[in-house]
Amino acid sequence: FNKSMIIMKVYKISKDYRFAIADIVECKNGFDSLDLSPDTPELLNNFKYDWLTDESDIHPDFVYISLSLIGGSNNVSRIIQQVCHDIRLNPIKVGNNNIDVYSNIPEYSNCVNMKKSRITRFSNGDIMEISSPVLLPNDYAPLFRVMEMSSSYFCTDIFKNIVEEKKLTGFLFEEIRVKSTNFLF
Repeated sequence: FNKSMIIMKVYKISKDYRFAIADIVECKNGFDSLDLSPDTPELLNNFKYDWLTDESDIHPDFVYISLSLIGGSNNVSRIIQQVCHDIRLNPIKVGNNNIDVYSNIPEYSNCVNMKKSRITRFSNGDIMEISSPVLLPNDYAPLFRVMEMSSSYFCTDIFKNIVEEKKLTGFLFEEIRVKSTNFLF
């Protein structure tokens, strides 16, 4: 850990349920939606997507599909790509809307401060859930994933500030603590 490193704020991203929800409504060719993940964008076309409008019929700028995919409308994706340079845009249709599902999002391993995080474990010691993650200091990408929490997405101030500045909808942000394992920092 470099003391001179500027520590940016980090946020966990969650779905804003005040908006319609994009979801899988049909599996084609015998595929199972559980096979779909950010690491398998080639499977996206094996599913049909639509809006679930039980709570709202307002379509958000960003979508969370199933438990593990995020994306955004074409216009939003172009904005996000300006700060998330390596992100890949995988086009799908949600109802009549063109949506880009994001892949190639940086994933970090061994970045959870296991001593400071609230962790629930199975009886064999494996991690069941990290309900209150604390991350170790790092030079995180603007949008990223954490291997120990594979279905969660995180971002830095860079991503969050663009979303708020442009008044983009669909994501909520919860600040996550960043703390070294060294008690001096």
